[in-house]
Amino acid sequence: MATNRDEILADFQACTGISDFEESLAHLEQSDWNLQQAVNSVLVPDGHGQDVPDTEMMDLTPSVVKVPTTSFSPPNNGACTSAAFDSPPSTRIRRLQFDVEYRDRRIHLRVEDSMAVCKLFTHFMVFETIYTTRLKATIKKLLNEELNIPVLLMDVRGWGGGRIIAKDNDLLSSLHLPLYNKLYLLTPDIPETDSIEENQNDEEQIEVLQRFELVIVDKDTGEERQVSYPANKTIREVKIDVHTLTSVAVRHQNWLDWPQANGDDTLTLADCNFNFPNHRLTFCRKQENHTKPHKSEDDEEVITDSDEFEDATDTLDLDDDAQFFGDDNNGQSHKFKPLLPSGIDDPTEALTFFTQEFEERYGQTHPFFFLGSLDDATKEAFKPQLVDRKPLAIYLHHDRSVQVNVFCSQLLCSESIVSYLSHHFVTWAWDLTLDINKARLLNMCTEHFGSMAASTVRNIQDDQFPIILIVMKSRSNAEVFSISQGNTSLDEMMTALIHSVDVFNHQRSVSMAEDSERFEAERLRQEQDAAYQESLIADRAKAEEKERTEREEREKQQREDRERKEREQNEEAMRLSLEQQVSEEPPADIKDGVSTLRMRLPNGETLIRRFYGSHALETLFYFIGSKGYRTEEYKLLTTWPKRDVTSLDGAKTFKECGLYPQETLFVEERHDAE
Repeated sequence: MATNRDEILADFQACTGISDFEESLAHLEQSDWNLQQAVNSVLVPDGHGQDVPDTEMMDLTPSVVKVPTTSFSPPNNGACTSAAFDSPPSTRIRRLQFDVEYRDRRIHLRVEDSMAVCKLFTHFMVFETIYTTRLKATIKKLLNEELNIPVLLMDVRGWGGGRIIAKDNDLLSSLHLPLYNKLYLLTPDIPETDSIEENQNDEEQIEVLQRFELVIVDKDTGEERQVSYPANKTIREVKIDVHTLTSVAVRHQNWLDWPQANGDDTLTLADCNFNFPNHRLTFCRKQENHTKPHKSEDDEEVITDSDEFEDATDTLDLDDDAQFFGDDNNGQSHKFKPLLPSGIDDPTEALTFFTQEFEERYGQTHPFFFLGSLDDATKEAFKPQLVDRKPLAIYLHHDRSVQVNVFCSQLLCSESIVSYLSHHFVTWAWDLTLDINKARLLNMCTEHFGSMAASTVRNIQDDQFPIILIVMKSRSNAEVFSISQGNTSLDEMMTALIHSVDVFNHQRSVSMAEDSERFEAERLRQEQDAAYQESLIADRAKAEEKERTEREEREKQQREDRERKEREQNEEAMRLSLEQQVSEEPPADIKDGVSTLRMRLPNGETLIRRFYGSHALETLFYFIGSKGYRTEEYKLLTTWPKRDVTSLDGAKTFKECGLYPQETLFVEERHDAE
């Protein structure tokens, strides 16, 4: 083993693949510069080179990766051999648990404290095989796998309850954290939503999807930069990006060839009549002369065009009137204008002016101030649907407070506060520097939050500003929940905001549960009412159907009775008519020339009738018809040979038809009768 520490460090980095000097040095010092123990502590955390059980780790790398033999050559000093991984580490590894809050999500992680805050996977080579270690990925790497957010854009806060500022290469063990930890992830560079709203029309979607390739030329230095922007990028955002690239503040940028000449920085690239998709822009620095009065030519050169010089003037002890309104008598003016002049009555216009002047003072990174009246901001925060509500944060500014510049630049405009306020709050701002604006605010507070809140704001001293009021809506009333003054730290302010959101979410959950119960009870009542109404309708329909059926049956019965009576009357009239046509029966004492007929009826009865043999056969038809058996429906049959008498000619006599002197006939119903 090498005795020189430089050689040990080089061998350790060659074996582990860790290029970071401070991290390598930390591992070696922790192992008392024992190369074998240090390598094992990094590559084989469980001590025997075996996989950690799946229930205790999250494996994010393949177990074995094959490489060509020629791609590997072991160190000359033999420091990195298989023997270097046989012995277990000497220190015990703790597995820490983390609950990381990110916007509306909570991610649970388990990480070994031997890991760094942000260390990617490592691997080591033993002759012809690369064995990829199955170590737990650390906090930011696990969050990257879970949320698909680049590690470089992550800002993890809350280490040790906000008392510790952790660097990416810090070992978790060096932070002395408890087993259970709560962190929160901030991503100020990532907007709350990157997707196109589903309800946008096709033209808006096409505009967002188009991208402009801009060539931005710095006329002073001759440098050219090529950037790509979506069509909905505003001129203001382009200028801010140029400030990031060139360190030239937006107010010092002089653009020479914008197609729009009206100076409206809110226009998008799609509205600027650029050449699509490529366009060339040129800018230079504005020439400003910052001179001091009564300065002689022999004096030193005055600093010009310096942001540091301008920022330094913020802290000068100036007269209040000169600070806010300038000193016209001397021909000079302080660079700050009042955030809220007295002559603007429209709230939207006033807040727009407030935002623009705030950006001139403290830069582009600041909370999004709601542009509108306090009434509109209250409606935006406390929407009718509970799930859409947010707490209302009211920032009250006062330029006569000595804390205002430090609070705005270091706290209110910090990326963590900006991100948290933008995601969880509706933020509204107002400037109380002028008495008339303070009176307007007190009237608005009395109207929306009651006289108690207005009295609280009225009693706040000037040196206690700026303050942030957190307003929540309980039941139907909006009330001030907390007041954060300007003399606070970043961690205290973040803790207060997080606590406010937790309380708000709890109250909202309780209200949503109560509303859900009321809704469920109302829904049940409505269902019962609907079922009762349906039952009434069904019963009414059944009664109407029964009445209709009974009415139809009565009408049918009456119709049948009427038809039956008419039929009986017709049959009786026909029977009487036939009976009148029947000739009289021969007297009993006449024997000769008489035909005696026995007629068996369908009901089993037998009729005996005597006819004159010389009479026509139709007399028989009249007789049997008068008994109700008309020849149209019944027929007369002889016994043997069987003949249908009704088919014979009725004009022939009984003798001619063979029905003399006697005959037996059967009366049968015609089955083929219509």
